[in-house]
Amino acid sequence: MLCVLSLPVRLNLGYNASMGAVEIYHKNQWVAVCDNGFNGLAARVVCQSLGYKEGLVVHGSAFGDTAGPIRVRRIDCSGYEKDLFNCNFEFTDKDVCKKYISVYCSNVQSLDQGQQPDYIPRTCI
Repeated sequence: MLCVLSLPVRLNLGYNASMGAVEIYHKNQWVAVCDNGFNGLAARVVCQSLGYKEGLVVHGSAFGDTAGPIRVRRIDCSGYEKDLFNCNFEFTDKDVCKKYISVYCSNVQSLDQGQQPDYIPRTCI
């Protein structure tokens, strides 16, 4: 029997399925990720875990108010993890900051400031 540990992750509040606030399912609720210290390597891991090739970080609660608390902080990834579970992070029992992190996911191989993301909606089953 093979068991794979992973964290349920979703993008919420975005204009389509490839963008939005990063949320993790923890203790029977969706919690948002704080924007402090979140970088492009963590965005890549989030987006690749959702089936995309790359991710671009958007700081400062880009999509309005989050529906849930902001209780994940200090996510540190190398960029090659298969899932956020394999990154270093910390859950808290109270809100840890005022702004959540958002990402734009893309199937363009590498996103930089000069490229526009190629948004391709996905279907989750």
